[in-house]
Amino acid sequence: MRKLALIASLTLLLFATTVPAAAQIKFGVKGGLNLTGTPAEAWKSISDTDNYTGYFIGPMLEFKVPLIGIGMDAAVMYADKGYKIDNKKQTGVEIPLHLKYSIGLGDLAGVYLVAGPSFFFTSSKVTDKASYKKSQTALDLGFGVKLFGHLQAGLNYYIPLTDVAVSDIVKGDGFKNKTWQVSIAYLF
Repeated sequence: MRKLALIASLTLLLFATTVPAAAQIKFGVKGGLNLTGTPAEAWKSISDTDNYTGYFIGPMLEFKVPLIGIGMDAAVMYADKGYKIDNKKQTGVEIPLHLKYSIGLGDLAGVYLVAGPSFFFTSSKVTDKASYKKSQTALDLGFGVKLFGHLQAGLNYYIPLTDVAVSDIVKGDGFKNKTWQVSIAYLF
C-alpha cells in the first residue's frame, strides 16, 4: 500500500510541474467523513450495520486557469470507507481526480462544482463470507464553497462503477454502495 501512495504522490508532483505557467497552483490538506447508507437487501445478512461512517485525510493539489475558473483538483488520501463486512472495515488509498469549475468574488468567497473519477486501492480482506475488491472506481459529483482564498468545504456524491466486494454467500450482484462525502480542505 505504501508503494501505491508513493506512486500516486509522484504522479501528482509530475502533474503539478507540467501545468501551464499561467495556472494558479495551490497545495493543501483535505479531510472529512465518508457517509454510506444501507447496502442492497441481499448483503444485509453479512454486513454489520445499516449505515456506515468512515473518514479520509491527505494532501491535495488544486490548479486553475485564471479568469475562466476551470481547473483540476486532485488528492491522495488515506481513507476508511466505513463498510463493515464480517466486522472488518475497508481502508486504503483514495485518489480523486476532479475537473473543477469555480465562480465567485476573487479570493474572498466563491462556489465550485466538481466532477470526475475516483480510484480506491485497498489491501483489506474479509473472511470466508466475502472479499473486498483490491481496486474500485467511482464517478464523483460535488459542489462546495471557498472562503478567504484558503478554506474549502464541500459535499460530494460517489456513484460506484465497480463492485466493492463479492461473496459466494450472496448470489447476484456484488456489493455496491453510493457514498456521500463531506470534506474540508485548507490550501496554502
